Amino acid sequence: MDNLPINQDAPIYDLQNAQIIGPFYRRYSTEEQDALIKTIAKDLVALDEQTKLLAVCNFFRADEELGKQVAKELNIDLTPYLEHLK
Repeated sequence: MDNLPINQDAPIYDLQNAQIIGPFYRRYSTEEQDALIKTIAKDLVALDEQTKLLAVCNFFRADEELGKQVAKELNIDLTPYLEHLK
């Protein structure tokens, strides 16, 4: 996988990071995307639920499918949070 050019000093919710991560994620092969999702989930699993949800929200902003897949891997139901988008 390519190294993502992310500003390490920027907050995780920085919109610029989301705008950068999405296109990189979409460039990855399905296998690379799956590996990335599993790695992200492994890093987040020990965190409290609120922090996991904030992280998933940020990944969702970067790429909707990435956010959904990370949520799925963490067993987070996004339905209550996405109902207003219908």
